[in-house]
Amino acid sequence: MSFRKISENVAAQFIGIVDLSYSIQLPPN
Repeated sequence: MSFRKISENVAAQFIGIVDLSYSIQLPPN
């Protein structure tokens, strides 16, 4: 398993967590 594959996987999980937290608590716009 290459390092790039792992870093892409971690980045995808991080984006998913951030997206989930944004959808839970929407910023007051």
